[in-house]
Amino acid sequence: MVKTADITPEALDLLESRVSVLERVMGGGDAEPPVDKQITDINAKVDKMLGKHQKTQVLMKRLNELAQYTDPAFIMRYDPANFIKQEYVVDSTTRLQNGAAAAKKIQELSKFIDSGNLKNLNELEKKMSPLAAKCLDLNDQEQVNDTFNQ
Repeated sequence: MVKTADITPEALDLLESRVSVLERVMGGGDAEPPVDKQITDINAKVDKMLGKHQKTQVLMKRLNELAQYTDPAFIMRYDPANFIKQEYVVDSTTRLQNGAAAAKKIQELSKFIDSGNLKNLNELEKKMSPLAAKCLDLNDQEQVNDTFNQ
């Protein structure tokens, strides 16, 4: 055992410095808080300050998108030629669908056109012209009779 008379002031100072170092390392006593706790506190304070402003909230939400655009590999993934081709195909789908519907209707009506009913069209026109003229005359006479009867 060491007597108190044998302890020098330099030894006491050395002992106090070692104890303070141990307290800082172990987190005890009145030493400073650990660095990770300080960083967490600062981060929380910054988040709290930024959370008050609408524009910064929107910017923080879009931060990932901005990081994507600054990524050099993004340019390699984005090919303008393929993008234009895809847009053309998407835009022309309605035109193609309308064309397909019209082709289907033509195919359905083709049996009436090719059936032979329209082969003697000139002769039918010659027969129908006098009948059409007579119908027009009768219709005109009916209109005249209706005006006289009233």
